[in-house]
Amino acid sequence: MKNLYANVVATLLGLCCMNANAQVDTIDYNAGIWQYAGTTLSKTDHPIINGRLSNLRWADIEPSPNVWNWEELDSDFNSRAADSLPFIFMIYTKEDAPDWIFSNGVPKVIETDNLGNVTGYSPYYADADYKTYFKRMITAVSQHVKTLPANVRKQIIAVQGCYGSTGDYISYKGNVPSQYALSTTDFFNLFKEFSQYYYDEYKQTNPGIRLLSNPPNAGDDQYLWLTQSCPGSWFKNGTIGKGYQLNDEKTKAGWLYTIMNSPLNGNYIRTRSEITGSGLVSPWWNNAPYKNMFALMSYGIYWGLDWSNQGYDQITDPLFDSAFSFYNKYAGQKDPAKSTGAVCILKDVIDAADVNRFPVSTYGPAERTTTRLQNVLKPFVPYGAKLEDPATAILDEYSNLSAKGTNDVGWDLFEGNYDRYLHQIDANTTSVGYWNVESSDPNTMYGKYARGFDAANGKNALYFDVDDAFLNYSALDAA
Repeated sequence: MKNLYANVVATLLGLCCMNANAQVDTIDYNAGIWQYAGTTLSKTDHPIINGRLSNLRWADIEPSPNVWNWEELDSDFNSRAADSLPFIFMIYTKEDAPDWIFSNGVPKVIETDNLGNVTGYSPYYADADYKTYFKRMITAVSQHVKTLPANVRKQIIAVQGCYGSTGDYISYKGNVPSQYALSTTDFFNLFKEFSQYYYDEYKQTNPGIRLLSNPPNAGDDQYLWLTQSCPGSWFKNGTIGKGYQLNDEKTKAGWLYTIMNSPLNGNYIRTRSEITGSGLVSPWWNNAPYKNMFALMSYGIYWGLDWSNQGYDQITDPLFDSAFSFYNKYAGQKDPAKSTGAVCILKDVIDAADVNRFPVSTYGPAERTTTRLQNVLKPFVPYGAKLEDPATAILDEYSNLSAKGTNDVGWDLFEGNYDRYLHQIDANTTSVGYWNVESSDPNTMYGKYARGFDAANGKNALYFDVDDAFLNYSALDAA
């Protein structure tokens, strides 16, 4: 094993090419690492912060019917804008709605688990009174925001429409009494109604405040509706900022990648995703948090994620700074002709759904089973690949985040390197992949993935192609 790892390519960064003539197209919204809510951290102390989120409760803004208290909102906004960084704000409803709505006609819907235990509650979203109160709040906040001092107002670039639990897609969180049950279609219609109302309240703002929406993880219908009915909207992508190499990502990219990376009416749709959730406390993450963070940042660059929202614990840990700086360098650059960098993060992928690379005759039926995953993994075990939680490895993308160990094999995965404008040529015929590469530095961000050579089998070179639009017919200044 020691001799094997000696052949690993020295860097995971691949090649970084700098286009000196480019004008990066991320200036007005500061793509990169954003702080996820909480007490405002100083950019002076944490230079990797490029922006922030602000989370507020409807209950604190409207303590009694049509009586408004702007003290907390104003204080929070002043704090977010103090060092001239942009921010996006959210007003939470559901359990953060004011209690008075329930004594003024809105049914309180009790949520339970499958054993009948109470887990929470929601307003009855389809109730006419609820709609009246909720839309009144949206209007009141919009009107107040437009009166804020210029130094604060100009830093607000978007509002995320929150319709369910925190910023999640509108839904109940558990079982509810039958008289309050809402179908998938009902929730979609409510999502459209509330999104349109939010959009209309802010579409004439100057400087512009965009609507940012959070469709479900498999929300192609919701994304399509928003692009058509609320043009210029931005999106939250639920899982892309929480984990990498997630099952069914290739199918998801079939409809989402173009939305995230192609201009619509001359402008790119911008997206965010936060790291919060089960992934941070799961064994797979904590086995190697710094390697995982670099892989996660690489994943975001590959997808075209504009903002990775990081919490207090991540931003205040200096061992994450290198991964964050790497992300800041490449995030948000959608147009190769305007991009300042091209990058290729070297990796291989073990996709059990790939019947060309892993034929049924050798590896068994092309079924989403642990047996199939274990079979396709075997050739790569000498190169460091692992399958420590097979049961989770065959589940959906969100369930992958709770894996009890490292899983380097999955289903319907991206084909190889995480790259942008710099693509490896014939990767698997000229080089080999490595996983979980050991290092003398236990906190290194490098080594989750790598590529290297197998000279005995003629795999002894790395070849790359740079997008023509990136070069823009100018000389290449390699860095």
